[in-house]
Amino acid sequence: MEGENIEFLLSSRKKKNGEPSYKLLEGGFIYVFNKYAIGGNRKLWNCEQNYAGFCRARVHTVNEISASQ
Repeated sequence: MEGENIEFLLSSRKKKNGEPSYKLLEGGFIYVFNKYAIGGNRKLWNCEQNYAGFCRARVHTVNEISASQ
């Protein structure tokens, strides 16, 4: 939801270039970074449980502020 508080969690994995990777916590759910939207100004995050088929939610962030879900 727009304007909700979000929190970034440090992931145990690192990016290919060795930089730290983050997960997003919002509304009691954990999201993992999926990709940049066309134009590169929004990040798209998938629910961590999506890979197991349990959660289809997505979060879009603009400047690390939740824009939609």
